[in-house]
Amino acid sequence: MLRYLSKHTSIKGVLLLASERRTLIVKMTDDLGAVMTSSLSAQFGVSKITIRKDLDQLSARGLVKRVHGGAVLSDGLALEAMYRERASKWKAEKAAIGATAAALVSGRSTIFLGPGSTIRCMIPHLRDHVGLQAFTNSMRSAHELAMIESIEATIVGGYLAWDSDVAVGHRVAHFLEGLFVDQFFMSIDSISLQDGLTNFSPKEAEIYKLVRGICKELMVLADHTKFGERSCTRVFNLSEVDKIITDNQLDPAIVAGLEERGVEVLVAP
Repeated sequence: MLRYLSKHTSIKGVLLLASERRTLIVKMTDDLGAVMTSSLSAQFGVSKITIRKDLDQLSARGLVKRVHGGAVLSDGLALEAMYRERASKWKAEKAAIGATAAALVSGRSTIFLGPGSTIRCMIPHLRDHVGLQAFTNSMRSAHELAMIESIEATIVGGYLAWDSDVAVGHRVAHFLEGLFVDQFFMSIDSISLQDGLTNFSPKEAEIYKLVRGICKELMVLADHTKFGERSCTRVFNLSEVDKIITDNQLDPAIVAGLEERGVEVLVAP
């Protein structure tokens, strides 16, 4: 009996062979692009040591690629797959939001751009802003800004997590000391009338708060799917937000609720 239990695990009350568990891990990695040891441990009800052994065996067979804290697609394209999936969702809405947000930028001003596919939809519309200074802690946003000759772009360096293109940590905080920007454009994971702006990453939330302290205006770019949700880390109360730029599919009742709380809402056409 002891030997039987050592080779099996349960997920949602169902006993699985170790081989079945590993098959599911491979499928999850293919579906999600990346998996975390801690999440797999909780989901399958086994120790992190067991999951690490699973990942080591799968890596040796070329089925996944081991990275710190988990595993990614075996071909090394996990992040690319994840970014492509994010960018492909609600493309028209994000493009409209990006164009509307860019129209709020005046020439010869200084802006800070956060990470996110919606923020990157804004960048092509900044080509005519001569003398614009742009700061960002997103590697992808920095790359696209560097393609525009009229913009003086600066990348804010720091610690990069394996599953992110965003620089965070004390080096970013140190860089921001003494810096002032006119506008901070950011995207967010979740917005609700009750809980304000929330995010999945506490480290990113820390940077957002620092940038809020050095900017005159906070602009939030969010498509309609981000509303009515709550993530694990509070970033801002709605009272700290100047403008929210969203798409025309957002429930008018939510728009009214935001405006009642003093937030100016711009609905992209």
